[in-house]
Amino acid sequence: MIVRVRRNKTGGLAKYLRDGVKKDSNFLRNEKDIVIPIWGNLDEFEKIEDYVLNHKKFSEISMHITFGFSDSDWQKIESLPTKDEQNALMQELVQDYIKHHFSGYDIYNEVIAYSELHYPKLKYDEYGYKRYPHIHLAVSFLNPLSDTKLRNLFAINSYYDDVMVRKSNFKFGFEQTKRKEFRIKNFDSQLGRDRREWIELLDELNDREELIYFLKNQMNFKEGIDYRVVDTKNNNYVKLINKSFKNDKSGKKIVQDINLQGKGFERFVDVNSTEKNHKKLEDMTQQELEEILNDVYVKRVEEITKRRSKKSIEDLKKIYEDDKQIKKDFEKKYSKKADYNSIKSLTFQQKIFYKHYGVNIQDSLEGYYIKVDENNENNATFINHSKGIKIEDKEDEILSYSNEDSTHEEVKLMLDIALAKGWNLLEIKIDGTPQFIKEAKKQILIKVEEQNQTQKKEEEKKEIKKVEIKPTRPISQLDNFILENESKIFESEKVYDLKFLKENLSAQIVLDFAIKKYNINLDEFEVVDDNKINNKTNRQKPKSIIDFFTKEIGVSIKETTEICNNLMTKQPKKIVDKIEDEEKSQELIYPYIDENLEQNKEILNEKNKRKKRKN
Repeated sequence: MIVRVRRNKTGGLAKYLRDGVKKDSNFLRNEKDIVIPIWGNLDEFEKIEDYVLNHKKFSEISMHITFGFSDSDWQKIESLPTKDEQNALMQELVQDYIKHHFSGYDIYNEVIAYSELHYPKLKYDEYGYKRYPHIHLAVSFLNPLSDTKLRNLFAINSYYDDVMVRKSNFKFGFEQTKRKEFRIKNFDSQLGRDRREWIELLDELNDREELIYFLKNQMNFKEGIDYRVVDTKNNNYVKLINKSFKNDKSGKKIVQDINLQGKGFERFVDVNSTEKNHKKLEDMTQQELEEILNDVYVKRVEEITKRRSKKSIEDLKKIYEDDKQIKKDFEKKYSKKADYNSIKSLTFQQKIFYKHYGVNIQDSLEGYYIKVDENNENNATFINHSKGIKIEDKEDEILSYSNEDSTHEEVKLMLDIALAKGWNLLEIKIDGTPQFIKEAKKQILIKVEEQNQTQKKEEEKKEIKKVEIKPTRPISQLDNFILENESKIFESEKVYDLKFLKENLSAQIVLDFAIKKYNINLDEFEVVDDNKINNKTNRQKPKSIIDFFTKEIGVSIKETTEICNNLMTKQPKKIVDKIEDEEKSQELIYPYIDENLEQNKEILNEKNKRKKRKN
């Protein structure tokens, strides 16, 4: 795992996470990545970011931490049995870093943070570089409790950040990163080049004592002339005197010193630390790394506690007391048997209704046989033999052939269908027997009154959402939970369609599409027997076209089905016409066969007619 820590001075981090817009990229977030929120809420973070930018005079708005995972690291995360366990690991990783950088603060009441996983849909960017799964963590520098700036753990050098990375890799079983290649931002800087030469020259030295010995005996440096030890309240390092230079505007060379601190010189800083601190990070155990950080955290708690105002201390105390009381009230309320609300699963018929119209219906529709016209998917028939009801939705007209005894239920279902189709009940034309017309008008008045009451209640609220826009990506863990469960419902409803696509959509067409859409590397995949796609870079079994999209690319089952259905329409006709198994095709055409004898008779008759036409 590689971790990059940056400070954001101008804002716009929330917008980047939401949209994914970059100057050097033509792709948007939804085109590049599957987004899974891990911690916090993006809307909340964005509001705080705008507030700090417009009303506070902070030198930095937020901290931006990026966690990059190698293929082997990501395989370890995916090897966990469930998504809940995978998400729990990523949440723990994110919380560890919030607690590290803002140690001493209450991360639930004094820190506002948001984090999300980006799992790449687009496997390679426009420039051919491979894209890996990564996590973004955004932390505001605003303390919402005191309305002041947070003091994060940011030493003069990056020693503690490097300790944290190595400790985390130990903890979660990730690959330890190799020694960094130190980049010099301005390669024309003589000081930068000289620092890199000293990093390489001193690479074999382990601590301050060895450094001093090397300077005196190998370099023949004299203390006070060639080097000196800086040991003040805030600084502790070795300075090389007049060992570099810079050019001023006139081109004149000006000699300058080299401070042996910062990246590459961490082990030479803080001479008063214990012996283990003088070891190279690469040679430290997990326990040694944890001890170094824990010592720092203890000091940080003392420091931040001293800096808190009396009001902040009182506010935190009150929050803790309120939380404790809420917990007691909750335990008392639910220690005895209580009245419950209920959430029930949709019936099979309700799911079919939802699949066809895109809205839920309150009626359970038990006892109904629902058939969608194979020639016109907008037409549907609702039949209940026991009640003598038959209703046909003919796209622009709803017809009924029912007994007079069932008029009330017949009208109710017809109006539910009309509402599901988006019709205005006050503008529909009613034809039929006097009894039917009377019942229809009666129920229309009741439904319109219900609609008016609902609208009135909505208007009484402060915020009125006239148009509901379905989010294209989740912004919190709750959003992600809802979207995941929508996909599960969709998957159960589409089981027959998925089977059809797996067997009849060409895997080669899918692979060609993925190469263009997601920039995957063709050399890593191949089409094999049984219309499956094999990933040559791992030992997993070849995947069906559905599993290829959901597991290799990472798109949802809903989006996968939409893509595959679209590819089916573009697939050459010779491939589509390969379906020759009559019994299998009948199952696909009639996936909702009831055990009802009359319905089975209709289906058998339809089968016979097809066989005659075929012969």
